Amino acid sequence: MRRPSGATANDAQLAFVGALLLMIALTAGFYLDALRGEPPARWLLAQLGAFMALIIIAMSRISMRIVNASIEERQDAEQAAQTAFDAVEAPERYIARPPRRNLAIICIALFTTAQWYQPGGRISAWLALAAACAMLNLMGDWHVGRALWRRWPLMLYASYAAMAAGYGLTGLSLLGDGLLANGSLHLLTIGGLGLSIYAVIAIAGYTHSGLEKDDRAWVPVGACLLATSAPLRAAASLADAPIPLLALSAALWCIAFTLMGWHMLPVFMRPRADGRSGCAGVLGED
Repeated sequence: MRRPSGATANDAQLAFVGALLLMIALTAGFYLDALRGEPPARWLLAQLGAFMALIIIAMSRISMRIVNASIEERQDAEQAAQTAFDAVEAPERYIARPPRRNLAIICIALFTTAQWYQPGGRISAWLALAAACAMLNLMGDWHVGRALWRRWPLMLYASYAAMAAGYGLTGLSLLGDGLLANGSLHLLTIGGLGLSIYAVIAIAGYTHSGLEKDDRAWVPVGACLLATSAPLRAAASLADAPIPLLALSAALWCIAFTLMGWHMLPVFMRPRADGRSGCAGVLGED
């Protein structure tokens, strides 16, 4: 993608430093309240809101390449199936539109702020529902046909779906008796945060190691384990005997990231396969 006019080469690094400083400040606030004997949970919830916003920002960059690559692969497959006399219509490119993305970030920020000042209030409930609607609206950009059903875009899309479900369940819970508040929190952490981290490591981990992405079965298997772990953990909030569900959810989460560690740690421990350095992409892509 072309860099916007006036942007410098250090913009991405400066954004990373700003996000890191924000996380450090929120973590320091947590420990400060804990040492003073104050309930520190508000800092964790604020940090979760910051993570959700950062996921949306990062996903807008990653998705532009992943979804469009899937569209191109789908087009190539269809073209190969056609005769030389049949014309294959060029597919529409996927664009991560800033208005939808910004709306989702604003709604999440407003909900996080409301929860800080009025935990469990009606305003927080409606803002959580607004955040869920904004996430569903953002997901509309991803509806590009069968190209979405390939492993890489589908994993990223599923993390957005978990975020929408988490905020939606949070809003409904706060409007009701609050029984699902804990479960909705785990939809955001295990589903939204966990699945997005898993997907990005699987994608960028190979690309920035000078390798093509791994097409073996362990990648979607691990993603499915995480996608199953999140609702199981949420369901445990309502179960009369939650321990089996909690244990199963934790086991699925651990298996997913153990799979990732088993396959990717050797990649990270050795020099780049293409001899390049830093975070450069696969040779020939840049």
